[in-house]
Amino acid sequence: MSGQKGNCPLDQFVLNGTSEEMADQMANESYVLDRIAILGQSTVIYAPPNTGKTLLTLRLLIDSITAEKISPNDVYYVNADDDFRGLQGKLQIAEVWGFKMLAPAHMEFKSSDLLDIISKMSNQDTARGKILILDTLKKFCDPMDKNASREFGTVIREFISRGGSVISLAHCNKNPDSEGKPIYGGVSDTLDDVDCGYLLYETASDGARRTVIFENIKMRGDVDKEISYSYSTTEKDYTRLINSIEPVDEVAAAKAKQKLAVKERLQINELAIESITECIEDGIVHKTSIIADASKKSGSSKAKIAKILKEHSGTDYPKGHRWVEVKGDKNAKCYSITRPYTSDDYLMASGG
Repeated sequence: MSGQKGNCPLDQFVLNGTSEEMADQMANESYVLDRIAILGQSTVIYAPPNTGKTLLTLRLLIDSITAEKISPNDVYYVNADDDFRGLQGKLQIAEVWGFKMLAPAHMEFKSSDLLDIISKMSNQDTARGKILILDTLKKFCDPMDKNASREFGTVIREFISRGGSVISLAHCNKNPDSEGKPIYGGVSDTLDDVDCGYLLYETASDGARRTVIFENIKMRGDVDKEISYSYSTTEKDYTRLINSIEPVDEVAAAKAKQKLAVKERLQINELAIESITECIEDGIVHKTSIIADASKKSGSSKAKIAKILKEHSGTDYPKGHRWVEVKGDKNAKCYSITRPYTSDDYLMASGG
């Protein structure tokens, strides 16, 4: 009779009766990396070169070990992106803090063996509590190959479902998007198959310190949408470099991100801005005339010039304003060049 236990081959896989055990496991959830990567999930972090993804990962990993959120004996850092000197330095850090480091071509370990090893851990029920950090993803899976990415995602999902955790460090495309923001590299399958995804990119640098932001692009669970850190750009010793990392408060992070957005917008609109500025300096100050002349100079459409004319209009130079709208004869819309004053300076100069 249908519906009776044992009548269907699928019955051997039914989970009913294990919900309390799952609830106990969930009650012990913690973070592997600050409020970015949750224990028991798969997380991918995309970053352009030289942003500090390995540096920050090690720092946040050490913090979690220090706070006893995770056991270092459960952490396997697979370092496949270093030369011998870099590997030796990071291995010393692993030895100090007790987590385990692996590297291709050492101790007979091969990158091509990793997926098989992970599958065995899942099948043998030895994945629970284990944390894998893959640095970098492309050494274990071709991010441009949909089939390879799909296979990788399937193996990782089985590992996660058996209680493991995976953090993959990956690269961004060489070229940013139309707003200047990094684009994650490879096909979308990798991001589709993980629980959580972040973009990591620079928001500010003063020659001594660099500020970066983790910006969430996919989430499952209680992770931060954005979180920022800064670190030294002058320190040569890697341990001291790790120790130089500091969290950045939300106000300072927002200001750094705003400055980056202004910088990127100015770069994207550079040719049109130069054309509009040249028009104004040559005495072409009426809106319609500026749009027509700057369109010819830059090769941009009149609609785009009109948009940029509005976008960079104002009195606050640091915010990307490069001209200000003034009233001409018969209330005509005219423009004059914005000097590099802040809005407060402008008000003071105007007697406001």
